Amino acid sequence: MSSINPHLVPYDQRLPFELWEACWSHVSFKDAKSLSLTCKLFRRTCMPQIFESMSFFAPIVSALTEQELGPPCDLKADNQATLLSIQNRLHAQISLFDQLAATETSEIRAMVKHWTFSGNETLYQGEAVDNQMHSQAFVSLLKTYTHIYDAFFNHLPHYPTLHHLSLVGIQVDDRVIDLLTTLPSLKDLHLFYCHFICEAVHHLKLRSLDIEEGDVFMVLDDHRPHTAAAFQFFCRGTLERLAVRAERWVGMVISPPYVLEMRPLTHLALKLSASTAAQNEFLRFLLQCPNLQSLTVQSVWVDMQCEAPPLASLQTYDGPMNLAKILLPRTAVQTVCLRHFKLGHFDRPLDHPKLSSALASLSFMAQSLRCLRIIPIHQPTRRVFDLIAELFPNISNLELEFENRSQVNLFGPRDIMEVMEAMEVASLSAASLSVASISAASPLSVLLDQMSTGMCVLPHAIQQLELRCHQYNVITTTPIRIPTEMQQRMVLGLSKNNPTLRRVAMGEIWMLIGDVWIQG
Repeated sequence: MSSINPHLVPYDQRLPFELWEACWSHVSFKDAKSLSLTCKLFRRTCMPQIFESMSFFAPIVSALTEQELGPPCDLKADNQATLLSIQNRLHAQISLFDQLAATETSEIRAMVKHWTFSGNETLYQGEAVDNQMHSQAFVSLLKTYTHIYDAFFNHLPHYPTLHHLSLVGIQVDDRVIDLLTTLPSLKDLHLFYCHFICEAVHHLKLRSLDIEEGDVFMVLDDHRPHTAAAFQFFCRGTLERLAVRAERWVGMVISPPYVLEMRPLTHLALKLSASTAAQNEFLRFLLQCPNLQSLTVQSVWVDMQCEAPPLASLQTYDGPMNLAKILLPRTAVQTVCLRHFKLGHFDRPLDHPKLSSALASLSFMAQSLRCLRIIPIHQPTRRVFDLIAELFPNISNLELEFENRSQVNLFGPRDIMEVMEAMEVASLSAASLSVASISAASPLSVLLDQMSTGMCVLPHAIQQLELRCHQYNVITTTPIRIPTEMQQRMVLGLSKNNPTLRRVAMGEIWMLIGDVWIQG
């Protein structure tokens, strides 16, 4: 990049935004001078709007495993070398923070809107390092990590225009939140695998809050007073987008003390427990969200009789099929994704009878629905396409995931050797399976052949179709790879009776077949 002379680049030939954004994300800054020169180059050779969407990622601290470290008090030579290498990387990151704080890099800091910092809670022990319990190399590494941890948060006030911050694997305590309250432009906060030990009540005027992962990692310290107060740091009536994927935190969000703070919400994503009490509380919570436009619910929904909350503004729904029957009848929703959840995989996938019942109950959306996703469909047949085309003729975007299941029932009355063999097959780490490995008599194979021969009819307004297939082997799922030749036959077959079809996605590489772009 240093060979580019910005004075020789005419204004109308400046590089496009996407290219500069890609270049920026791969720039390696060695010193403050190169930072300043890069900043000037960007200002002269790219459009001003690039600075509004710039993302800058802090260096990521690699996670340490027990295998890397070995016994804390008796490290082998190769483990000591590993620790030294990690420590050197940490020192380089500390140096980068110092360089960014220099006066001559103020232009860089003015551009930065997004920042991601990935920490390592295993290494963060503050002053509680026991020199007698760990080797000298490990103690030195812990102190270096504490240094970079402190350096990062001390460095944040240098970015007055920072509006999006992602924190990964750190301890969120009162000091961290107090610091975040000093950032005037901070609107979006993403917390991933963080540990909360706040005692005081904090008030950030956030627009978006995203708390990810399960309660195993998102642990509130029960030995501290006022544990519930930790969640109040965002509750001041400004939040528009909220995503909480930790059941214990969800219980706090939908509880009465916080409900009134949620009225401005337009986008909500929650991971709910499969209990009648929690889900009834959730439905009552929705009564206080009149402006909700997008709802994502990750849960095994309990069937129950209840009154649907009014969600007149809802446009996007992603969640269980039986919850959709409750929430969507009084909406003008345009995008619907129907799922079944359980422990990371879908239990009771949607076979044809369940799918027919679900789609028939949603037929009131025939005029408004534009995008439909169904994940997954078990034992799919051509009738799936016929039913969707009949009920939802105005759909322009359709995404379907088909599932082919192993015939071995791991949990039934089986011979122990057969069970062990099934588990061994299920644990194979193949990246994908070929369609050729599936029985030709299976419903999935029959359906793919019917697509190739033009027997499947799509909604008359369809423009984009996305198909995914996977094999479910007792405890694992493996993507099924569709060969390019078969994809071409499928696209040609589908386009026979569907003249509006313009894009079919089945893989990663784009091709143009007739008038249809295929991603395969």
